[in-house]
Amino acid sequence: MNNTRINMSFLEKIRKTAVNIQGREMPDPVGSVLSGKYRVTGRLGITSGEADIFRCQDAAGRRFVLKLYRRENAIKSEVLERLSGICSPCVSVPADFGIFQNHEYTITPFMNNPSLGDVLGQGTRFTLDELRNLIIPSVNEGLRELHRAGILHKDLKPANLIPDDDGQHIVIIDFGISSTVNDETVVLTGTGATLCYAAPEAVQGVYHQESDYFSFGITIFELFTGYTPFQNGQISDGDIARLASISKIQFPEGFPEELRELVLGLTYRDLTHRNDRKNPNRRWGYEEVQNWLRGVRQEIPGEISGRAYGNSYAPLAFLPYTFNGQRYLREQDLLLEMLRYPEQGIRDLGRGILSHHFGLFDEEKAGWCISAESELSDDGNHNYLVFFRLMYRLMPDLRKLYCAGREFSDIRELAVMAVSVASNSGVSMKSFLRALSVMLESGALQEFSEKTLQSTLYGETFFRLKELFKYNRFSDSEHAWIFGYLFSEERSFMVQGQSFKSPDDFSEKMHRMFSENVVEYIEYLEAGRSELEFFMTFMPDSASRMSIGQVLDDIDELNTGRRSYSEELMLRAGDYFVLGSYCQDSSSNKMPLEWLVLKIEGKKALLLSRYALEKRSYHGRFEDTSWESCDLRKWLNGEFFCQAFSRKERLRISTVHLDNGDNARYGTSGGCSTEDRVFLLSVSEAEKYFRSDSERRCLPTAYAGNGGGYGNYCYWWLRTPGYNRSDAVCVYQNGVIYSYGHNVNIDDTMVRPALWYILCI
Repeated sequence: MNNTRINMSFLEKIRKTAVNIQGREMPDPVGSVLSGKYRVTGRLGITSGEADIFRCQDAAGRRFVLKLYRRENAIKSEVLERLSGICSPCVSVPADFGIFQNHEYTITPFMNNPSLGDVLGQGTRFTLDELRNLIIPSVNEGLRELHRAGILHKDLKPANLIPDDDGQHIVIIDFGISSTVNDETVVLTGTGATLCYAAPEAVQGVYHQESDYFSFGITIFELFTGYTPFQNGQISDGDIARLASISKIQFPEGFPEELRELVLGLTYRDLTHRNDRKNPNRRWGYEEVQNWLRGVRQEIPGEISGRAYGNSYAPLAFLPYTFNGQRYLREQDLLLEMLRYPEQGIRDLGRGILSHHFGLFDEEKAGWCISAESELSDDGNHNYLVFFRLMYRLMPDLRKLYCAGREFSDIRELAVMAVSVASNSGVSMKSFLRALSVMLESGALQEFSEKTLQSTLYGETFFRLKELFKYNRFSDSEHAWIFGYLFSEERSFMVQGQSFKSPDDFSEKMHRMFSENVVEYIEYLEAGRSELEFFMTFMPDSASRMSIGQVLDDIDELNTGRRSYSEELMLRAGDYFVLGSYCQDSSSNKMPLEWLVLKIEGKKALLLSRYALEKRSYHGRFEDTSWESCDLRKWLNGEFFCQAFSRKERLRISTVHLDNGDNARYGTSGGCSTEDRVFLLSVSEAEKYFRSDSERRCLPTAYAGNGGGYGNYCYWWLRTPGYNRSDAVCVYQNGVIYSYGHNVNIDDTMVRPALWYILCI
């Protein structure tokens, strides 16, 4: 092939697609003379994150480029000294350097052509012939000269490659982050390298000559395709670098096979055999590129049989990892420390640091980390479970537990600690209680029981706890007590800030208080009633409950007017029952709520509010929805549930499974079944529990608003969908069920809550 013709056509491509530098010049008003011979004549229209770039010339009229760096120590003096000793057309050697007004600068010969990065930015790509006959030979020779001089470029990319004026060579430029080495290795941090071109070891701050060749391979791929192998506008450069360290390059259709081999050789990630010149399982360098240019067939590293050169696919030894300011040399030590401090561990996982690190020596574990990353969300408890599961997958033989930096040999030991901390007001361990709550709410202890201990009994218990915590609001201390009582014999507790060793200890102290001051006794127990009822509910053994219950019975006898459970057990369908309180008139004061008993089933009653309590839309937007996803369900089980009922009442409102049937007339899907505390009746329930339309008529409270016609009766929602999923069925003012339904976003329809109430615990 005629190289002259290649070079001329190459320059035509370069200049045709180049950005018009002339049109972007800005006059420089300073007109300074640097180093006694270079006059600054104008600003170049080139964007740089590290320096301002100007056009300048010497007395003979020769043009140069001035880079005036913004930061201190921008370019190392030892790099400049070694560059001055290089004589190669493939390396841009500074003509001069110095300091101007406390800023370092370099002066290099001006080149008329744009960088290869600028050309790519204009949509131009380079052919295999252009790569093979001009670009690759030039860059390979330039890197050899740099490495011979003991310089690592550390930021090789298309933007740092420029054709010379006659198109005979590609010149390597920009040594702002380069370093000098004597032993071919340098360890640095915070280098500012462009991460999507960086080698896996370079991302960790470890650089070799081979690191420049890795960047060379990524650059070749981009010059041919127009994009880097892992380019994705939705993820950061750091994530791109992490993917590059643990993933295989995917080559597009039509990518030349010989060029694919070169890129794979240059981007081989395992540096175990870098000093064994006879072992082909190592990253390619200058000699291998020269062989490729001559057409010499070479084995591709990583695709060579392990029989001849050992098993090159076996995981490498663990590499040092810095966590919480400490350097860990053993994998297990690191993972145990992460379990002690999960917040920081989740941070490293979410930032991709953990997967990138394992990607340097163990591809399988790196894959586990990436899978865990993909599960992370905005839910802190969920993220803890993901992290907890990953740690125990990485350490399958681990049987110990870790909470708030402490180690526990088993679940019982953790349970004993939980009760002790929750019951001791003198111990300041809020962080422990919070961490334990996260373990319980996230399902991490269920995971540990089922997967690590392989205990279905423990697993089922923790599943029930998780469900309990999901639908009830407990404090961190209450979480600890509930868990601790189930898995240990500890029965200490606290009421109104006073600790008791056991229920019997509590009973003795209460009798003593009664004999000393009856008024103080009554006031103390009334103030602590809800706490005592909590312990009555969750202490699993009858003896403990009896000791606390006897004290509560004593105080009940001293108070009058308290409704007994026997009154509840006498209820029948059609009765009215008072439960909770809510705003019902024009004032902001809550009033007792009346409920219609629809059904008695064992010790539970199905209740429906006697009056419509709120005027609300079924869903805030006009769109397809269902009872499962509508806004009204969220409000009833959230804000309304907490406002209308006391803590004790909430504990006695049962969570029920609802089958949300289809619209029988129009066939509209009712959606998935749900688990709810408060809900709306379905069409079938509204038909079942009322004998006539007139019985279904409902008056609103004054707070909810006027009902309208039919004696001020109102419309009220049912949870069944209407003609479309953007409609919901409602009951008309005359009690007729309107199966077609109202639009879900209409806000003039009333809410009549329903619930199942446990009559006695």
